[in-house]
Amino acid sequence: MEKSLIVKKIVVTAFILFVSISLFSKIKLPKKYEEWLKSVEPIMTEIEKKVFLSLTSDKERDLFIQLFWKQRDPTPGTPRNEFYEEYQRRLNYVDRMFGRGSVKRGRETERGKIYLLLGPPLERQVFDTYSNLYPCELWYYKGKPEWGLPPYFYLIFYQPQGIGEYKLYHPSIVGPEGLVLPSLYQPLNRQTAYRIIKGISAELASATLSLIPADSTGEFSPLSSEALLARIRNVPEKQISDKYALEFKYYKDYVEVDYTANYIECNSKVKIFKLRGQNFIHWSLEPKKISFGQYKNKFYSSFELTIKIEDLKGVTIYQDTENIPLEINEEQYQKHKNQPFAFQGILPIIPGNYRLFFLLKNKVSKEFTSTQYQISVPQQGEEFYLSNLLIYFAKERVEGLRGIKAFQFGNRQFFVSSENTFNLNSKLGVYFQIINCPQVLIEKGKAQIVIKNFANNEIMFSKEIPLIEIYDNLIEGFDISSIDLKGLNPAFYWLEINIISKNQEKILSEKEKFSILPLNYPVYPWIFSRYNKFFPHHSYFYIIGTQYFSLKKYNLALFYFEKAYKMMDKPVYRLMLGKTYYALKRYQDSLSVIFPLYEKSKNLDTIKLIALNYYSLKDYRSAVKFLEEVLTQSMEVNVINLAADCYLKLGEKDKAIYLIKKSLELDPTQEKLKKQLNSLDRNKEN
Repeated sequence: MEKSLIVKKIVVTAFILFVSISLFSKIKLPKKYEEWLKSVEPIMTEIEKKVFLSLTSDKERDLFIQLFWKQRDPTPGTPRNEFYEEYQRRLNYVDRMFGRGSVKRGRETERGKIYLLLGPPLERQVFDTYSNLYPCELWYYKGKPEWGLPPYFYLIFYQPQGIGEYKLYHPSIVGPEGLVLPSLYQPLNRQTAYRIIKGISAELASATLSLIPADSTGEFSPLSSEALLARIRNVPEKQISDKYALEFKYYKDYVEVDYTANYIECNSKVKIFKLRGQNFIHWSLEPKKISFGQYKNKFYSSFELTIKIEDLKGVTIYQDTENIPLEINEEQYQKHKNQPFAFQGILPIIPGNYRLFFLLKNKVSKEFTSTQYQISVPQQGEEFYLSNLLIYFAKERVEGLRGIKAFQFGNRQFFVSSENTFNLNSKLGVYFQIINCPQVLIEKGKAQIVIKNFANNEIMFSKEIPLIEIYDNLIEGFDISSIDLKGLNPAFYWLEINIISKNQEKILSEKEKFSILPLNYPVYPWIFSRYNKFFPHHSYFYIIGTQYFSLKKYNLALFYFEKAYKMMDKPVYRLMLGKTYYALKRYQDSLSVIFPLYEKSKNLDTIKLIALNYYSLKDYRSAVKFLEEVLTQSMEVNVINLAADCYLKLGEKDKAIYLIKKSLELDPTQEKLKKQLNSLDRNKEN
């Protein structure tokens, strides 16, 4: 089986797609939220609805509702939300005007839903007094091209058979004959019905055949009415980006209330490359907006970045939060204020399949953004495979190395944008690795560079280069620079790299999307990236060890913790080494590592670990000594219970009973412990 590195941005999470759908019929919304959902359904995207229905608490629903309106606020920097106010006016209007003669509220009728979605029409004509025409209405709208709508269009609502609720008219399904009362004296067909309607209103008659008036562009024909109605149904998807809703399930537990309504979209990039045999995640976050505070001629901000990695069972293997203060002068601010701002970094990762989650909070403006990826890192082996492709817009040689940064390989720093956007007549470069690459492939193989139009896969550029010409051992990979984009029109493209063997067989292939914008000025980000330690370094070994430990792969965790500890004797390394020895039932080794730490710090984690080791060695007297020391600082139920068990094994029942009662005071739900206490009390009486 061919190995590959998979980095996939999560667009619709498995939870939303599978779990929440099954919850629709199981979760009964409280009445006020059910009413809210009905009122906003016309403007709500499918993703927003699915996420809202999957929420399980009123707190989550309230936070979601705040965000829902915030995303639609045309002036987010002001106290008022004009869209919310307008929508409330629309709700009042449709309930008053369209609820008459219907068992439904006006907002639940077809006229009401269209009015809520598109707003009031430019013109509304009512035809409800004609003896040969069922009651109907003709609405005339000005369309928004950005929503995929024609410049102007009609909508017709009619009362089938002259009774009940008004329905939205479909020219190809209902036709003019559906609006005209049948006659005993004249057969009714489409032509006859059209003539009857034209006698009442030529404009209405024309609209019954096509909802789109003839226009000079010729883009919309009379046969486009059904396409128009389909586009109207999709208007909610065009009005806003619902990415905030997709991320909500992940960031809701990490974002304080004063941040929740200030979600900002974010472009991002995640790639996985080898560095001296170790897999590293290289990441870049580009928030759509960065807010700075200002004091005199200084611009400042303070960010908090949380990175979390969990396996597909939900086990967290890594989580870290760091503060990123930024301060720039006015010259820097003016120079870069129109550029995207990118935060970049690296992180070692062990083989496996994971979800990677980023949360970035601006503590000055109370804004935040988040994004997530699914990544797959192959197990170590002999097979060779192609890494992710790294498309870059610039590179530079790094002199006097101080450490490594994201997207730096050896002495070469590559500069990337999250969206791979390029301007007209620019040049593109691409870096990649072939993991476990045979020397014969480097010497005899070729790289085929292919640029294809994203829309139709038409090949726009193709070239073959010997691998030996682009390989550099110092950067542990292959670098193809200066691919000229001159002559390519603004559009989306695929960059495809095919590895060709000496026998002219395509043996490996990867592709990456990029775009060319119709601009003559740079669209590249201003990058913030810290230097990291060179690999190998004890800090990386510690991170790798914690990842294996979280997955209960203790032998592998031990290997890396021992490497970290030998390079640097740090308290946290000793503690994790002691925990790993304990997990492997090497209790004496654990005590040997932990005791020097206890003598220096006497922190609770160290004392508890010592007690657990003595308990496992059946040295209950020593175990209870350290457990009692823990209880002088923290009354934890599990510690109390373990101390009680030690006293029982030492034959000191009175002390055990005292601790069991104390434990039950803290947690009365421990049924097994209650039975044990009753048994001890009976034995004591006897």
